[in-house]
Amino acid sequence: MKAIFNLKTIQVLQWAAIAIALTLFGGSLSSVNTSGHSNPSSTGTIKTDFKSYVYAPNPEFESDITTLPSPPEIKWKEAEPDSNEKEDVTKAPENMNFKRYKKVVKKVLENEDYLNFFAATGHNIDDILEELSKEEDSVIREIASNKKLVAHRLNAKGLHALRAVVGERIFQTLRKERGSVEHPLYEKFMRDGILVFPNIDRVNYSIPKQIYEIPGFREILDTVSGYTHHGEPAFHPFKTHVHFPDDVQFYLHVDTFHPIHKIFVFKETPIQNGPFHYVIGSHRNTEGKIRWLYDMSHNFTNSDAFENDRPGENMKMFQFKTHGGSFRYPNYDPTNIGKVQESLASYGMNPITPMVTGKGITLVVVDTSGFHSRGYAEPGMKRTAARYKGGGQLPRKNTFRCYERMNGPWGNKC
Repeated sequence: MKAIFNLKTIQVLQWAAIAIALTLFGGSLSSVNTSGHSNPSSTGTIKTDFKSYVYAPNPEFESDITTLPSPPEIKWKEAEPDSNEKEDVTKAPENMNFKRYKKVVKKVLENEDYLNFFAATGHNIDDILEELSKEEDSVIREIASNKKLVAHRLNAKGLHALRAVVGERIFQTLRKERGSVEHPLYEKFMRDGILVFPNIDRVNYSIPKQIYEIPGFREILDTVSGYTHHGEPAFHPFKTHVHFPDDVQFYLHVDTFHPIHKIFVFKETPIQNGPFHYVIGSHRNTEGKIRWLYDMSHNFTNSDAFENDRPGENMKMFQFKTHGGSFRYPNYDPTNIGKVQESLASYGMNPITPMVTGKGITLVVVDTSGFHSRGYAEPGMKRTAARYKGGGQLPRKNTFRCYERMNGPWGNKC
């Protein structure tokens, strides 16, 4: 009886916090544009009936995924034969040096990035590049790698945040070069960082095994990632997760510094069963997001900082041995998400949205460089979901390697 009372209390607190946040934000979760990033007119809506609280996509695409209009024919660059079939596209190019690094950075960054970066950190990107010019090639390769957090003295001036901005811009360049911008859901995903497709079990497919074969799904993966090759297509089977105390996934966090795309399939998940939570639009490196990344990383100037940093009570900010670089939001209380809404707003972020799913099966495609978490649930409560193979995400390819291969023999690796 006590557990039921606690759960109901938590639900009331969560719903009240969300309702207040929605009121403060004008009843809408269209992305807060603090940086000059593109902000198309809002097409997503929030259903405020908390019994079926769900982030609904544009109704034009809501019925099921098969109704998606076909994008215009995209003429991809002809794939040349790979000169090295064993090339590891997750690593920075072996010939990466400062000159090559600077060339890419200067090519992809836009004027607003320099302004936002200075406003967020108080430091200039050009000054950081000047100091990086003195580093050995091995250090530059590490900075250009997929490593979630590189210990470096220049983190004190915003190096980690700069890596995030550059990574986002490279992905945008890949998408534009490969025609992703022509897809009807492109602007929506770029604005929100998440696409939700309810009731996909209406189609005659074995769920989740054959989701990859649903017409239009591959094009969506191409659109959000900028990749044309997603590895061997496969989903893990449905798995029922039994919630347990102190689950590190309860804590709001980012997975890494650059865009990373995960695909989940959820069965009915009401609020008490801990649905997926997301801060809509938080994948974009606005001035506020850059400031948050800087606040989280500026002390990591050497390897000793990793070992000296430990999570405190109700604070899973950083766990080096298990979640290195996947920063947890400071002072986040999973049992009362309303407490963090004011802090999110100070960074120009939207409120947290629980992606409560109704009857049927819901497909979610999301950029988890944005703030997200597993919703809190009492120990013993269950949630059934499936995810894309390999941790639920598309392969983490190195942005610099894919960028340099964009206009060359990139085969079907990126």
